[in-house]
Amino acid sequence: MPRHRLLPDTELRRLLGIPADRDALARRFTLTPSVQDLVLTRRGAANRLGFAVQLALLRHSGRALAQIEEPLDALVAWIATQIHVPAHLFTDYARRPQTMTDHARQLAAMLGLRPSTNLDLPFMIEAAAQAAWTTNRPEPIVTAIVSALRSQNFILPA
Repeated sequence: MPRHRLLPDTELRRLLGIPADRDALARRFTLTPSVQDLVLTRRGAANRLGFAVQLALLRHSGRALAQIEEPLDALVAWIATQIHVPAHLFTDYARRPQTMTDHARQLAAMLGLRPSTNLDLPFMIEAAAQAAWTTNRPEPIVTAIVSALRSQNFILPA
């Protein structure tokens, strides 16, 4: 049975999407020197690039790489330029699936993030209910839920 979508794809992209233009990429995904140093601790250029992309995604969108369904070409190219790694090596990242999972766990712990569980549903419902007092439109309600999750250091649910 197909899942009911609360928001159309265009609104979801606006709320959670990865920008493609250089200005937005620069504002949201520029790596600090300390982050670049951290990335350099990874073995192999492909792992450095994948690790950096995962870090950027978790830090700025609250989503792990495994949750992303949209194309990441612009983001990968932006990050690759910053860490001086060819962008095409991203396709080699996580040939061993455990690598991507291990990196996501390490980064989540480092950033103080945790995935949500069923025990967190009351928190999400409360955030939705608070927003629903002022509107019946889905976009502000979903935005409120996402903001509440981010404020409590959750990795956003898929």
